[in-house]
Amino acid sequence: MKEVSVGKKQRRANGQGSIYWDPKRKRWVASAFDIHNKRHSRFFKRKQDGENWLHEQRIARQLGNSTYAIDAKATVAEFLSKWVEQYRGNIRPNTYRNYREAIASRINPCIGQLSASRLSPLSIEKMYAGLIEKGYKAGTVKNAHRVLSVAYGHAVRMNLFPINPMSKVKMPRLQSVPTKLIPREHFEKILAESALHPWLHAFVLIGLVVGPRLGEILGLKWSDVDWEKSTLTIERQAQRFRGRGILLCSVKQDRIRQVPLGPKTLTALKQHEKFQSLNTKTSLSSLGLIFAGATGDFLDQKVLARKWHQVLRSIGLPKYELRQMRKTAFTHMAQQNVDMKTVMEYSGHSQVSTLMNSYIYATNESLRNAVEKVEQLHPDVSAYFDRNGLISERVQKLD
Repeated sequence: MKEVSVGKKQRRANGQGSIYWDPKRKRWVASAFDIHNKRHSRFFKRKQDGENWLHEQRIARQLGNSTYAIDAKATVAEFLSKWVEQYRGNIRPNTYRNYREAIASRINPCIGQLSASRLSPLSIEKMYAGLIEKGYKAGTVKNAHRVLSVAYGHAVRMNLFPINPMSKVKMPRLQSVPTKLIPREHFEKILAESALHPWLHAFVLIGLVVGPRLGEILGLKWSDVDWEKSTLTIERQAQRFRGRGILLCSVKQDRIRQVPLGPKTLTALKQHEKFQSLNTKTSLSSLGLIFAGATGDFLDQKVLARKWHQVLRSIGLPKYELRQMRKTAFTHMAQQNVDMKTVMEYSGHSQVSTLMNSYIYATNESLRNAVEKVEQLHPDVSAYFDRNGLISERVQKLD
């Protein structure tokens, strides 16, 4: 049997690592520093395997890639909890709350106890299957997938983990059921009922005709209305921050937009302003909000939703969500042949595909109109039939 030369550790340049024979373990010991200057050692039966490992570590270090997790003992729950707080400054308050909810209620109960650095794609796909089996909708499962993708993508970019398990995860086929628009007959009932309440009438016209996001509506100020030019500037939104209450922040994508208002909407706003001025608490508010709370401060979305659903119940309509107003507004614009560039300006979106996939829907009226227009292209065959609706004898002879 060939003897192994024990000798001293081989001296190498800085960053090259070292390799030596350990007589107690009867193994070659290869040792190298990662990009975080943390030493890692591995044992090999063959010296060549150790040399190969050192070469891989050296290349990874030169490229700035991580080969080991900084905190190898952290669980998925610990990693995600720390990540979402550190990442909080990069996302909006609603997104932050959405991420926290997904982590606490969907992800942690399934895989929160597993090792974050060794999480396998199989475990993640099993989590998706479990959520589906429990009856969660497609949007909930996709949201959990989005959180894990963003979290692990960020961790790998920051060299916290060497491998992103999400790169091998395959999402199950899920069919989302989108929230659609409010039907025309119900839309007309809501408008008629809201006319009895000045603030509600102005709110409904802004929501169902102009179509801003709910946070944008609640962030509107009277100074945003240009009465002479008949325009409304949408430049902020009201969002709830954890521990800080409701605050004003910039609109999504930071796209300040100025949109025209119709005469009916302007009239409703003037009536609402007049009635609001009669309320001492509201009129003395320094915020100048168009849709304010009882004391002139911010109107909470939950309070607004309760009032909205009370109105719907009073006129015998289903429990439509407030966000359906936005979809209704843009679908009606499309039905009136408003060009997509104009609809995009009202919506604040930069992609036509987003509008077409999530905000504009075919209605019974539009489908019926489409069929009627196609039928108009057909030739008139009424001469082929007699007064009883049967094929005339003249046509039968041709057969």
